[in-house]
Amino acid sequence: MLGYRGKTFNIDSEQLGKITSCKHDREGTSYLIEFAKHAHDHEQFGLVRCGKPVIGLYSSPSFLCPQDIKLCFGDVVRITKSGSLFVLFSAQSNDNCLFVTNSCNSHCIMCPQPPRVDTTDHYEEAKQIVSLIETPPDVIGITGGEPLLKYDSLIELLKLIKKRFPATQIQLLTNARLLKDKVKALEVVDIAGDDIVFCIPLYADNSVMHDMIVSVQGAFFETMEALHHLGRLKARIELRYVPTKQNASRLQDWSLFVCKNLPFVEHVAIMGIEPIGLAHSNYDQVWIDPVDYATQLTLAVFQLTTFGLTTSLFNHQLCTIPEELWEFSVNSISDWKVQYLSCCTECEVSNRCGGLFFASKKRHSIGIHPIKNAGVINE
Repeated sequence: MLGYRGKTFNIDSEQLGKITSCKHDREGTSYLIEFAKHAHDHEQFGLVRCGKPVIGLYSSPSFLCPQDIKLCFGDVVRITKSGSLFVLFSAQSNDNCLFVTNSCNSHCIMCPQPPRVDTTDHYEEAKQIVSLIETPPDVIGITGGEPLLKYDSLIELLKLIKKRFPATQIQLLTNARLLKDKVKALEVVDIAGDDIVFCIPLYADNSVMHDMIVSVQGAFFETMEALHHLGRLKARIELRYVPTKQNASRLQDWSLFVCKNLPFVEHVAIMGIEPIGLAHSNYDQVWIDPVDYATQLTLAVFQLTTFGLTTSLFNHQLCTIPEELWEFSVNSISDWKVQYLSCCTECEVSNRCGGLFFASKKRHSIGIHPIKNAGVINE
């Protein structure tokens, strides 16, 4: 999420609110913020000010930031007592996710969001965010940690989203292991129906490698059981795979396994590593350059698509993969995380490339270079 540092006035605890109006002047920009109903006993509105102070700043619950902040009508923000503003929901973005827990029952060696014990109720905040959203989003994600660990809270959140935004697609990022319980799998699917996509990682075609990557013995079979419960329910499934030094050499074997054993999945996403969190801590152990698994990647993609499975490449720069795979590359990095290197300005296909994670500026593929005289890109 986007975050800004500044100073707060008349705010003695974290506050949630939505942007309701904007006014520009010669010395800055003022945003009116309407707080969640419980936020203040006597103050419903506050001020976010970029630039020089204005009248009312010191008497209202306010946030003052010297730098320019681009907020829009309908954005939901959190302001902390210590002087931070976080954009929790961007009304003009389709990359919005509700973060619901730090806890996880896996410990993936390349996880960008390492598991931690929750000190606040993130599900409660997620419900407040949903209540504050003005315009129904096309898509909204639910992520963690592992959202299923607080199952009852997840059910409450799903019901609230469906009530407020019946047509919104929900992307649930989950390892799905707890959905080995077919009663829970049925309940989630009954609530959200075709509007929920289960985004589930499967990191190998065998239990030894998958369990090693997620650091939990038995995880592979729990995931497979959950996948088949969801398959019988005709749920929408996006199967995810992250190539690492441990599993990249088995990409083609994995794709064949998927074709034979999981032909009901709707979408397959092969995702490049985001080098933060445990992926950063274990970088030398997990990182493999996409140019080094290009052959395996090509074989896997064409095997999956020949079988009829829609396949996408997330977080892969066009210059690091064979041109025959460009049509499968998706601009998947969230808009607030994406960046391009200086050499990318000379690239003829940079407008089609998804760029790099901001954390990849110093650690990235040796294959990154400006593409010139490229062949025709399939649309």
